[in-house]
Amino acid sequence: MTLTQDPPESIEQLAAFVNSKESPTQELVDMGFENGKNTFLFSVTTDSKLRGAVEAQQVATFEEASALPGVFCFQKILLKSGEVPVAMLRKAYVPTSDTSVSDLMVKQAIVEAEWFRGKKETDNDASERVRTYWVEGTETQGISGKNTKQPWSAAFISYLVIKSGGGNRFKGSTAHWKYINRAVKAKLKPQDDPDYGFWGHAVNAYKPQVGDLIAAWRDDPDTTAVEKTTFEEVVAGKDGYPSHCDIVVAHNGSTIKTIGGNVNNDVSEKTFKLTPQGYVDITDPKQVQVIAILENRMDAPLAPALAGGAAPAPAAAPLNVVRITMDQIRTLAPNAKAEYLQAFVNADAVLAPYQINASKLRLRHFMAQVLHESGGLRVQEEDMGYSVQGMMKTWKDRFPTEASAKPYEYKPEKLANHVYSNRMGNGDEASGDGWRYRGRGLMQVTGREDYRKYGALVGANLEADPDLAFAAAYTLKIAAEEWKSKGCNALADADNITGITQKINGGQTGIAKRKAWYEKTLTVWA
Repeated sequence: MTLTQDPPESIEQLAAFVNSKESPTQELVDMGFENGKNTFLFSVTTDSKLRGAVEAQQVATFEEASALPGVFCFQKILLKSGEVPVAMLRKAYVPTSDTSVSDLMVKQAIVEAEWFRGKKETDNDASERVRTYWVEGTETQGISGKNTKQPWSAAFISYLVIKSGGGNRFKGSTAHWKYINRAVKAKLKPQDDPDYGFWGHAVNAYKPQVGDLIAAWRDDPDTTAVEKTTFEEVVAGKDGYPSHCDIVVAHNGSTIKTIGGNVNNDVSEKTFKLTPQGYVDITDPKQVQVIAILENRMDAPLAPALAGGAAPAPAAAPLNVVRITMDQIRTLAPNAKAEYLQAFVNADAVLAPYQINASKLRLRHFMAQVLHESGGLRVQEEDMGYSVQGMMKTWKDRFPTEASAKPYEYKPEKLANHVYSNRMGNGDEASGDGWRYRGRGLMQVTGREDYRKYGALVGANLEADPDLAFAAAYTLKIAAEEWKSKGCNALADADNITGITQKINGGQTGIAKRKAWYEKTLTVWA
């Protein structure tokens, strides 16, 4: 029996068919059926350990069913009668209260590899699947599998993490080196990034486990040049190097099996040999490019502020300020990034010297701008993936026609280097400064000049390490310094949101949304 050639007569028959499949990944299968106005999602499992944890959930539409956490490969299947549409989410895994993010990442990777079997990135359905990786993993629009010159392996890994619930400890990226470097830094100085989801280890210093990532350098896809990168160079701060990561999905003692995206223009498996001691064997000619093992720490205990516990009190808490609690921040931004949440742990003390929290009016206006610029405390880096229409609307003078904008459509780095070149302290397009110093952090600091300026004020070398602009230790201070330097307290005292927006934005972009954010701040600081 196949579902397409011989549709089942009933839900029970469909369940029996699904449970008859002997697949190591088929521990839990979700199925739903639509009856009148309601769709009921329920689960069928052959694993006795999981059966007791399965709970029925009611949803309104098939779309809602497919959007549930842990739901993959959504498709509608008609019963033989043709009267009842059935949705089966094949080989999916729905998290229970004790399901780990790491476990979900592995199961999801296996699901994606099985779904991709026999398909290539340019196939219509596979191309759209790649688009999903870009959108849900990196919030990048307009790229599908048909964009064959656009590597998507980093988007795939990002999708695994975000879809599995690790978004509060990981920032999706279009390039592997960014999270490789951050993982290495997090291991070397855990106090600076205590809740990042990965620790980067040297290959000979850590034995990979299921759920970890295998990081490797690769040849430059554009020039075919060999650009070897070492772990020591990563520690020293090398960036921008071509790289690749796969997730470990199985371990038998002598080898590990991994899954990665864009490996053979699909999602597929690889096998790595281990040394007798359990390390990746980089003496094997096929494995010499491995530079680091990223230990999966998605399920390690969070700092109190992120886990929902009591935040530590500031060392010298100011007395005459409007208090800022973590509960208030979560109310304003329920989907905030972990790093941004951490930045507000001692917000009372950070903002007091700038007198931003000297009154509720000032604090409301400050937070309205921060919440808008950071997309509800979620946007850490400026998204430069624009459509032609988006560019023509945002940069009317630079892109007066579709023809002038077309070369930059959905080419973030090229666009940033073009629109930000030769201004704000940046060099020309070839310098790469536009991309290097694009907007980052709570106030989206932009341009080499401001990175240098605010870095000096907060004691961080932002010019050398731009990603520090959204680091928890600095991002709130940077926002406060910008607020102060532009005289925004006086404008806030006058309740002048348009004036503040002009100072922060240089125009009135997003003024309606900024006003909406201000209204939301009234719910916590009335």
